Amino acid sequence: DLDTDHDLFLENNRLRENLQFLYGHRLGPVDATVSYGHGNWRVDDGAVVEDYSAHTFGLGARLDLSAAAYLDLAWDMRRTSRHDEGDESIHNLRGRAFVGLAQRTVLVPVAEWISEQRVHPFSAVGDAQAADHRLARVGAGLNFLPDTDHLLLLGLLYEDGRRDYAGYREAWTAWLLRSGFESRISAWLTVRGGLTYTHHDVDTDLPAIQDPWHWLNQEDPILRVNLGAAVHLGAVDLDLAFGERYPRRAFLGETFEPQKHWLSASLRRLF
Repeated sequence: DLDTDHDLFLENNRLRENLQFLYGHRLGPVDATVSYGHGNWRVDDGAVVEDYSAHTFGLGARLDLSAAAYLDLAWDMRRTSRHDEGDESIHNLRGRAFVGLAQRTVLVPVAEWISEQRVHPFSAVGDAQAADHRLARVGAGLNFLPDTDHLLLLGLLYEDGRRDYAGYREAWTAWLLRSGFESRISAWLTVRGGLTYTHHDVDTDLPAIQDPWHWLNQEDPILRVNLGAAVHLGAVDLDLAFGERYPRRAFLGETFEPQKHWLSASLRRLF
């Protein structure tokens, strides 16, 4: 189905008919993984309709650094059927480490680098425009587990990015401070919640119709709340989640409705 929430890249092709494979194997001190994904998308500018495809290749590794620390590394590269119309270079490189500070406390430094030089996927064949996107993220998280029924998370993330397309330019920086908890308060009930504080600065000359941040007040920070609960009835779980904002990615060409809340409910049975 539509693959929007798990895309690793800034430019979301809104792929359909997705097929993904992943294989992992232990090689001495390293857990190695290879992956492959395939999907299709359609471009319709009102005059020309074209179908395209994307191939995503990935490599991953987990390395033990010590008895109390390990490192995860991952790299993904995408090739599309449009690359014959122009040069494309689409990569995502990310890493994280888990470092035990104490018996119940873990430090998690993270880093991510995304680079995209591609033919813009939403333009018609004869009007393809080169797009150049960059994003770098660094941050750290702190996980505290007082016991097996409770979890507390704290995180700080900084990102610096830019987008260039068809003569337009957008650059931004952002600080994200996150906190969250999950607590199993009884055998039949688990509650969780999260709070995110975001402060960002955007410098753009994109027209409003193409600016994915147009609905934000650029002068004010953003505070977002998420809440959830799960009811456990034997092998059946009823899970409820509420988000102050609909969990969608922001990407070029998309528009949003301001203050759109999100509510989900799922019923699962384990067998």
